[in-house]
Amino acid sequence: MNTKPSTKRSVRHVSKGFALIATITLMMLLALLSVGLLTIASSQVRISEKQLFAAEAKSLARFSLEVSLGQLQCELGPDQRVSANSGILSSGTSEGSSPYILGAWNSWDTWLNRNNSSGMDIASTYDTGRSSMFRRWLISDPDLRRLSTLEAGKNLLGQKSASNRSFRSVCLLGPGTVGTPAGARNQDKKEIHVRLVRVDDSSKNTGLKKNANTRKYIAWWITPENQKARINLMPHASQESTDPLTVLRSTWDTPGPDLDTLNMTSLMPSGSGGDMSEVRKLISRDTLLANSKNGRLKDLGELYHDITLVSSSLQTDSKFGGLKKDLNIMLSQEKLPEEFRGDTADIGLRPYATEDGTPTEQNRPISSWNQLHLWANVWDSSTKRDGQDASATLQWNGQTPSTLVAADASANMEMMDNRYTYMRHPILLRFYSFVGLNYVKHGNKHPNRGGWIDFRIAVIPVYVWWNPYNVDMKLTGADGGVWGGYFGEHRFMPLLLSHNVKFAWNQLDENQLTSYGESCLIPYLNASYNNRQVADFGASFRTTSKLSSDGSTIKGDPSTLKAGEIVLFAQPVVSNIANGNEVYKTKPNSGDFKPDRFPLKEGWSQEAGQVSSYAVNLTDGVRYELLDGSGYNQQGIAKASIIFAENTSQLNGTPDDHVLAIKYGEKGASKALGTFIMGAGLMDPGKMNSSSSLNGKNTAEIDIFAKTMPAILNLNWGAWEKPLIDQIKLPAEMWENNDQGSEEEKKAGQYGTPTQESTFVAYYGVSVKWGKPPVIGAYPEGKDYRAKTWQHSSPLFWGSQMPTASELGRSYSPYQFEVKNANSDFFPITISNILSNDGTRLSPFGGPGAEQVNKIVAAELPFQQPSSLAGFAGFRLTPGWYKTDSKAAIAKRFAYQSGVPGVGIGNSFADPMLPPDKVFSHNEIMGDASLGDFWDHGLMINDALWDSWFTSSLAARPRSIGGSAKEDLKSVLKEAFSTDTSSNKAAGIANRRLSPDLQGKPAEAVIDELAKTDEGYKLSAKYLPIAGGFNVNSTSRRAWEAMLMGLKNRKLLYSSNGRPSVLNSNQANFSRFGVASSNKSHVDDYGSIGITNGIPDGDAMAWSDLRTLSDTQIRALADNMVKEVKKRGPFLNMSDFINRRLQSGEMGVKGALQAAIDESSINRTFDELTDMVITPKVGYPNADAAKGSVFTAAPGYLIQSDVLAVLGNILTTRDDTFTIRAYGEVTSREGVVLSRAWCEAVVQRGINYVDPVNSPETAATKVNMKTGALEGTDLSAVNKAFGRRFNIVSFRWLSPEEV
Repeated sequence: MNTKPSTKRSVRHVSKGFALIATITLMMLLALLSVGLLTIASSQVRISEKQLFAAEAKSLARFSLEVSLGQLQCELGPDQRVSANSGILSSGTSEGSSPYILGAWNSWDTWLNRNNSSGMDIASTYDTGRSSMFRRWLISDPDLRRLSTLEAGKNLLGQKSASNRSFRSVCLLGPGTVGTPAGARNQDKKEIHVRLVRVDDSSKNTGLKKNANTRKYIAWWITPENQKARINLMPHASQESTDPLTVLRSTWDTPGPDLDTLNMTSLMPSGSGGDMSEVRKLISRDTLLANSKNGRLKDLGELYHDITLVSSSLQTDSKFGGLKKDLNIMLSQEKLPEEFRGDTADIGLRPYATEDGTPTEQNRPISSWNQLHLWANVWDSSTKRDGQDASATLQWNGQTPSTLVAADASANMEMMDNRYTYMRHPILLRFYSFVGLNYVKHGNKHPNRGGWIDFRIAVIPVYVWWNPYNVDMKLTGADGGVWGGYFGEHRFMPLLLSHNVKFAWNQLDENQLTSYGESCLIPYLNASYNNRQVADFGASFRTTSKLSSDGSTIKGDPSTLKAGEIVLFAQPVVSNIANGNEVYKTKPNSGDFKPDRFPLKEGWSQEAGQVSSYAVNLTDGVRYELLDGSGYNQQGIAKASIIFAENTSQLNGTPDDHVLAIKYGEKGASKALGTFIMGAGLMDPGKMNSSSSLNGKNTAEIDIFAKTMPAILNLNWGAWEKPLIDQIKLPAEMWENNDQGSEEEKKAGQYGTPTQESTFVAYYGVSVKWGKPPVIGAYPEGKDYRAKTWQHSSPLFWGSQMPTASELGRSYSPYQFEVKNANSDFFPITISNILSNDGTRLSPFGGPGAEQVNKIVAAELPFQQPSSLAGFAGFRLTPGWYKTDSKAAIAKRFAYQSGVPGVGIGNSFADPMLPPDKVFSHNEIMGDASLGDFWDHGLMINDALWDSWFTSSLAARPRSIGGSAKEDLKSVLKEAFSTDTSSNKAAGIANRRLSPDLQGKPAEAVIDELAKTDEGYKLSAKYLPIAGGFNVNSTSRRAWEAMLMGLKNRKLLYSSNGRPSVLNSNQANFSRFGVASSNKSHVDDYGSIGITNGIPDGDAMAWSDLRTLSDTQIRALADNMVKEVKKRGPFLNMSDFINRRLQSGEMGVKGALQAAIDESSINRTFDELTDMVITPKVGYPNADAAKGSVFTAAPGYLIQSDVLAVLGNILTTRDDTFTIRAYGEVTSREGVVLSRAWCEAVVQRGINYVDPVNSPETAATKVNMKTGALEGTDLSAVNKAFGRRFNIVSFRWLSPEEV
């Protein structure tokens, strides 16, 4: 240090040594300053090093994120993958040790019944966890072998590990997120601890530079968002408006989850007044976390694995890859695209090839795209398509719809057909012929037989017709032709008669009882009008009908059956029952040889004029002393017998081709008459004035039916094997007041009088099977052939009507032959007893006990095109049209029902006639090779639709309820895609869970693209992601419960006097139809025509299509759904979820959702009716499928399509949205942590492929709809391996407190 000398004069010093002290002090200060500067410099070095470590940790966290994204892209980028959490490996309600580790599986990439691309059959995957399809767990771990081991997901992954440096773990989900303080219940299950992976070891080929002084680690974990319930969704449209049209359009839209169920009151901002809708305004997890810190979300930890705000799903095909196709857009076209149309046969919904089965009938399609198209558009009366007339669509009167009897406008060969029209007509529930005896006083004492008593036979027809549809049905066709049928016994099963009364005074001959003939029942012989039955050339069904005093016919209007209504029809009432009555007066000059001479009227008046007037003489002039109980009987007792004719050679007066078994039989077929053939149809208005004339076996037929129904009911039950009536004794009690005059006059019966009523001694015919065990009538006696008729072999359509006389055939048919005679020991045969007390409860009038239901709506004609796949459940799955060359062939085509379910798309019941592991089997229980081809139609059609198709609600639709005007497809598209989607308001699309995304294109371009006739349906999926798509492999009970409870937040329409009205209810309501037939879940007070006096609760519930579930039932359903997921999952595609398994046992009987429904006691009421629960023992190939309540799948029995109709639009078997937590760490060589960093990213699978060479709709496999072949595509190798590109939609760094 330099100092300048002083120029001033020095002063006297005061102390010696001061300079030295000052120098030392200054040096000390300098030293202190130097040390400080060195300390500061050292501190700055340390700070820089810490920042470097922090930056490096963040870099490692980002690297960890990139690694996880790479794994996600490899494992879940391709469409043909499914995902589930490790909780799926636990059982029952147990969560398992480590339930929240995401796993990836290969999907099932072909039809369920075929071997997949790896050569495996589906049954080989049916172990717990589907191990053969497993790929890997999506979590970091230093031992890669563990990640590819399914068992590791049970307890090895996600757990906190020991402090061993080689296997240290880090918490990626802890108290800061899930709110689980130390010691909290289930803390170890809610939290996620991941083993660290060292990434700077060059031996591991990680590519990161090794540092001698530090160690670098990463960890990551992925949570799937689609296995949670998304809570920030738009309100259901019916919550915002109760306008009936709005409610109709939103019928199939899935409401958001119920927030009250989630106990999320802690989310409520202060002052919200308990309005849970405020919760939906929380639009990010950041907001949720902020609310948590503010004390308003204390329960977040309990819900982290159950709720989400970010989940979205793509509409991609997990089976064949590519985009799903839009059923609504395709069915809105006037014509189907060419690949779905056929010239000689309809194209089936599920094409089949020889590897599926080798049927006898090669042309028979598995249901029909054409029929689906016709059904979906039946509401559209403004459009007439090829081959249609006015009957093809519903009739609208401005308020309510109705239908005519409908068939093709130009049906071939006088048979109803369905190439161009969704065919419909009333369903026959019963046809009986009641055989009655009555006496009439002879005009004088018979000169030969010596008596006064004419013994007459009456064969009285009674029909019971049912309109199963949800709209009124007018029993006329488009051209005014009236619905009619035959009624004469000689048309069905001709009867042969015998008696022992000789043509001599008071003499009997027992040998005559074996000499049978048609006798008085022949309409075509004998000019004596009392000695021949009236001719039958068809009769219409009308509101009223009577014969005037001169024998002319007074006809009422053709009947209209209300929706679901069941009505009995009988012959016209005649006021005079004596000789020469109105029926007698129809016969002179062949006056009865005309069509519709005896139209059948609604109801049975139980008057003698509907029975006795139609009786004809079997023999006349019988003496009273020959009657049983007369007190005389020295000569014996007069008797009569009746048998069924076995072949046409026994017919001595009826033309062969007037018998329906011959008329509708195969050309050149046997003349055997062992079958009961039923025919009815639309009468030809141009032939109503035609006539024929009495000419015996040569009597000309009048082909009055322009369109005969194909429901031939060819029931071959061997009923001819024994007499209908075997030597019945003619009773004296029917000849009253015979106590006057001389003894001879008494013996002759001169002063006696006949009773007015006929005594019925037998009846025979066909009926649908009864619900209760048969007490009377069923043939053979003592047999119980009941079946789960609503589940399979349904009478709702035309099948199972040609069974042979075998145990299996009789059991499988929905109909039974009934025959009973008075020789049997049971209560008297009366029409009212037979029709009201046999357990079917389908009678339209009273009787003893008056236990009855006369309205059952069981089939749907849609009021608009459904916008849910399960909304198409009302479409019958019978085979479609294919070219046939005769009436018999057409009838056989419709008679086929082998494996056709009674309920439609979205259901999963096994058919008892099919082995449980097959979709095809040949069994000729129907007596015909082509009817013996059993296909599992339900399973195969579900297999065809649920992975490859979706419903957008973008469909032509009615402008108003009740009117015929419509909005065309392009108008609907404009309304949907012109909406400002950024505002989260899409009022223009009925299915609000679909969020229109224009993909950066102008709205006009998208609208034009989707409106293209043959292309638009293939493309709409890329613009319609699902907000809150839900993975059915989820094992979150809370998510399932919230989602199911959310179904309470939608309103339904029900039919009020035919007009759709809003059902106001705060409960979860399910209807079999788009518009429920009632606002009651029981049929009590079911409407003006519904009567259910005194029937058990289960019976009442069976007939209403509306079911209301309590909160308790929904919670049970959620619990059981999770159990089923764990038993069967993960589901390898949606078809695997919807359908039963192809195996024996309980999982081969029904699908997962149906099993969960049944396990939840929702249908318990039916099971409690023990006499209605059956266990058939007739050798069914799948006996388990035949067991259960006879009410299974009846309108009031909740089936899975009822639930899927509103839930199915959002369901998937994979996740597309994920939250990734990634971690980076730097430590010293000794293991001291130098820095760490956590980050979180939400990623979504995008619509575009990784390799842009392929467009988004390109599939991995293409189905040839006409050949059934599965064909390859040009999907690139890169896109097969990596699929669709993942996009990061949000990213944030996490503090340790937030973890």
